[in-house]
Amino acid sequence: MLVELILFVALVALLIKYSRPPPGLPPGLWGLPLVGSFPDTSIPFPEYVHKLAKHYGDIFYLRTGSRLMVFISDFGLAKTAFSELNAVDRPDFFTFKVYNYFGSYGFFTSTREIWQSNKKSTLQYLKDFGMGKTSLQDVIKYEAAALLKDLEQYVGKPIELSWSLNVSILNVIWKIVADR
Repeated sequence: MLVELILFVALVALLIKYSRPPPGLPPGLWGLPLVGSFPDTSIPFPEYVHKLAKHYGDIFYLRTGSRLMVFISDFGLAKTAFSELNAVDRPDFFTFKVYNYFGSYGFFTSTREIWQSNKKSTLQYLKDFGMGKTSLQDVIKYEAAALLKDLEQYVGKPIELSWSLNVSILNVIWKIVADR
């Protein structure tokens, strides 16, 4: 009986500890202890975020599960924030660590200085392949014209734009990488 009482008190203490957001956070939705807040599934997630931005302002947070997400809905603020080294970190997902043997390698899982180094070398490689040069402009113009021609057949009809757009982007990338 004493063990159950101690476990109950410990559980209540944990719930109280996790029921309030830590100090220094912008306004937002904290939600229920341990599970956070559940997004409104009746509308698409970008619209839900836009609705929260109208209610809480340009910077707000949303906690889902054990993850705390901070949203910046103003372009100028986002540009300023991401110019700082402290804001370019990646989420600490256990699954990423497992697949990378508990290291932070690669472009999507690296953090801070390693990420900046990867970004710098990737941009340099892209410049070497023609990114930002006029020779690549012709390829992009051709793909843009092909995308417009493809979209003309869907005038007045609903379309999943991501498919056509992804094919165009992939064609440009393929031209950069394989020159085809």
